[in-house]
Amino acid sequence: NRKERMAFKHGVDDLVLLESISEEAIFSTLKSRYNANLIYTYIGQVLIAINPYQMFPIYASNTIKAYQDRYIFEEPPHVFSIAEHAYRSLLNEGQNQCIIITGESGSGKTETSKFIMKYIAAVTGKSTSVQRVKDQILESNPVLEAFGNAKTVQNNNSSRFGKYFEIQFNYGGDPIGGRITNYLLEKSRVVQQSPNERNFHIFYQLLSGASSQEKSSVFLSGNVKDYQYLNQSGCTTVDGMNDAQEWKATRKAMEVIGIPDSEQQGLLRILALVLHFGNLKFTGSGDNVKVSNKDVLGHISKLLGQPADAIEKALTSRTISAGGQTMHVVVDNDGAINTRDAIAKALYSTMFDWLIQRINTSICDDTSEFNIGVLDIYGFEIFVNNSFEQLCINYVNEKLQQIFIDLTLKLEQEEYVSEGIKWENVDYFNNKPCVDLIEGKKGIFDFLDEECLFPKGTDESFLVKLDQQCGSNKYYIKSDAKGVKGKGGTFGMTHYAGVVRYNVDGFLEKNRDTLFLDLQTLLQTSGDGFIKSLFPADVYTSKKRPPTAGIQFRNQVTGLVTTLRTCHPHYIRCIRPNPKKAPNLVDDDLTRNQIKYLGLLENVRVRRAGYAYRQTFEKFLHRFRIVSTKTFPKWSGSPKDGADTIMKECCIERNQYELGKTKIFIRNPQTLFTLEEQRLQKLHDVMKIIQKRWRDCRGKAFARRVKQAIPDLFYGNKQRRPHSIYRELKGDYLSVANTKIFRTIKSKHHESRVYFSDKIQIVDLKKGKAQKKVAVVTEKSLYVIGGGILGKKIELRISIPEITSIELSRFADGVFVVKCGDGNDEVFETDKKTEMIGAVYEISSECSASASPGKGASGSGVATFDVRFHDSKIDVKNKKSARSIEWKKDDSIGEITKISSKGSTTTVVTGGGLDKNAGPKKRAKPQKSEKTRQIQKTSGNADKMEVICQVVAKTTYNARNARELSFKQGDVIDVTQKSSSGQWQGTCKGKTGSFPALYVEQ
Repeated sequence: NRKERMAFKHGVDDLVLLESISEEAIFSTLKSRYNANLIYTYIGQVLIAINPYQMFPIYASNTIKAYQDRYIFEEPPHVFSIAEHAYRSLLNEGQNQCIIITGESGSGKTETSKFIMKYIAAVTGKSTSVQRVKDQILESNPVLEAFGNAKTVQNNNSSRFGKYFEIQFNYGGDPIGGRITNYLLEKSRVVQQSPNERNFHIFYQLLSGASSQEKSSVFLSGNVKDYQYLNQSGCTTVDGMNDAQEWKATRKAMEVIGIPDSEQQGLLRILALVLHFGNLKFTGSGDNVKVSNKDVLGHISKLLGQPADAIEKALTSRTISAGGQTMHVVVDNDGAINTRDAIAKALYSTMFDWLIQRINTSICDDTSEFNIGVLDIYGFEIFVNNSFEQLCINYVNEKLQQIFIDLTLKLEQEEYVSEGIKWENVDYFNNKPCVDLIEGKKGIFDFLDEECLFPKGTDESFLVKLDQQCGSNKYYIKSDAKGVKGKGGTFGMTHYAGVVRYNVDGFLEKNRDTLFLDLQTLLQTSGDGFIKSLFPADVYTSKKRPPTAGIQFRNQVTGLVTTLRTCHPHYIRCIRPNPKKAPNLVDDDLTRNQIKYLGLLENVRVRRAGYAYRQTFEKFLHRFRIVSTKTFPKWSGSPKDGADTIMKECCIERNQYELGKTKIFIRNPQTLFTLEEQRLQKLHDVMKIIQKRWRDCRGKAFARRVKQAIPDLFYGNKQRRPHSIYRELKGDYLSVANTKIFRTIKSKHHESRVYFSDKIQIVDLKKGKAQKKVAVVTEKSLYVIGGGILGKKIELRISIPEITSIELSRFADGVFVVKCGDGNDEVFETDKKTEMIGAVYEISSECSASASPGKGASGSGVATFDVRFHDSKIDVKNKKSARSIEWKKDDSIGEITKISSKGSTTTVVTGGGLDKNAGPKKRAKPQKSEKTRQIQKTSGNADKMEVICQVVAKTTYNARNARELSFKQGDVIDVTQKSSSGQWQGTCKGKTGSFPALYVEQ
């Protein structure tokens, strides 16, 4: 099509199809496509996404429909294709999926993750409960971005925390919940930003969008420049971002998620407290430091619910416990500023952790066993000044790169060798030594923790130790002599993305990540109930040294990697085309560098030489056995022979696949598509057989219900003719279901089934004559067809739900009146009235049953109309006139019926019949059972882990993320797994998760 021709005009849409493979060829193709506004490109099933720094009209509902239920490669490359592939794999394989989005800061990872969630929300169920969950999941994004994102020099909406968002599904494939795990908030940004960067978005939203009353209640002005934590970088606005409108969106999102106004006001007070703390100034020197602006201190006092002098004392002195003695030590001016910043960072980071837990409480469904995880984590960062946060950020990116290498390059090649597939190895850069330098034994994190243990440890002594212990590592770059002596020395590392130098100034303080005892007490005893709840007193009572920030982050990353390795991965590699955040601009050197360190060339080589699909023989046979008559419905041979038989039966050439020791390998995706299409066709054929059998069974069941309904309606109410009492009910007497007229009914009125058809007469009351027609009863309507069985004209359509009553005489005639809500009554005459009325009655019962909650369409409901019997007269109305029908009995005429009209009366003369109590009797009403039925809950399909031992909580521990376990002092925990990292796995009160071992004892 035109879209594909346009795409290939600017380069192939899958780099595996390149004629020559080189980094230059990859760069030229990506640049050509980018300049043509084609921002997505494949490498096999890996998506390359280049940030366009502008919005294209390629994410609307029509685009979503184009990718729904389509295989990857059937449509041009797109993020929706990856989302569809992940969702389809979840449905087909029943295995959890994860989408790993990686790239530099500013490459578009956050926007990409939002497009994925938008797609999944669009293609899943539409029920009220499902829609509510989807709304909550989607609305969590504005909240997380407001509190966790900020403008940096590389990105106007940079995630300053990492998150792994799991969308939870039920067995029907509909979202039923979500769970967020957050990683390492960059809380130093709260108190300090680099030039041309901003603090977190929420501060600017608050000052621009909150009402005057809200701001005055927490003593805030509307001017960003009035606050030290916001005005120091020289940047207060972001192009294309309206902070006032974003504030409204954030508040609305919190309401949708389920955060009540009282808690929103608590968040507002904490944000105001942070800004007021930043404005505190100190005067004096030595041991005589005081707060100089008492008005600001007064604002803090009122918001925190603490006396002003207690706050001032906590900021200007410290309580130190040593050797069983407690001492109060005053701090100098710099010390007071550091203490002020420490409490501001603690307030904000604790609030952020609470917000994540609060969102999880609202949207998480612990019963879910299936999920699609979307990893949106900070990209690799190289700034002018790189600190502890950048080391952690780059460390997690190294780990993600390691996973990518393992799963797409290393393990793939090893699998070919182990399966006995002919293969020539492709060389690639393995970053494991770099990861080991950071997290391994005697690595940077170990030496940092070790230095934090020494009372006299400093950033400078830490740097010296690194040079001594790691200097021989080829990935480590030593500091210079000048850096070691002065404050702010640096060391370097050769990362997969390039060389980065880290300034060690503040490393030890950031790694300790502790609040002084005075500040802890100040927050734990706050007069504000919301703040006090965030800092429970029993959290800090343990005398054990708390885990450092480095240990906590390393454990989190280990847990993340474990989770990702248990899921089926999908990759999106994001590229930042230029440092100016400008559209239609490609920085050649920057882009080439990303192509190199992302390993795209090696990825292309492995994918081009390898196989697009691999599966165990057992699973392959189970999925595709239906395509061959030799393997379906039963195969008695080995799974390997069965897989080979399937491929041969589908006429797939031998060079398109290989049989390994335990798996089949298929080279091209098109071959897999062919198999899937044949499988769908066979499933369709089998489904048609099943549907036919089901329709036959359902038709017989319906006939039985009609046969049972006839005596319920007619016994004791109407005389019957002898031949009609035990007559076999056939339903579709004229085989209308196979005629052209019914195809017209199906296409025009969306009917699918014929319950009754026969020749009838429709009575013209004015003329007293009956005209021959055909009656057809479907699941929705009663049709009158003119022109006989071959007629094409639908003369009358009566919707069954609109029928108010069917009325008959008590004599043995075939005349009945159908009364409708629109006031137009119709009169029919047929010798199969009992079957026709019984069918319409049962259909009405089915309609009412299916419309009632908890009932199915099984005829167990009550018809929406009455069947009434009259002794001699029925009034009939239509829009033109009102008439009446009178019945007279004449035994001499036998079983025939005579109809005539005179004036406003139509007379029906009928012969005699059997007694009204003849034939089958009414069914006895079923007795109501006193027993109630309910669904019994069962445990999930997860295997229970063996309990190693039991431990008791020494102190209360509040989980820092959704994967951790919360418990109170004295709780008993069943330990299922121990780790040398100090992070154990266990179960407490029905909840399962990880927890720090130092909080428990055996």
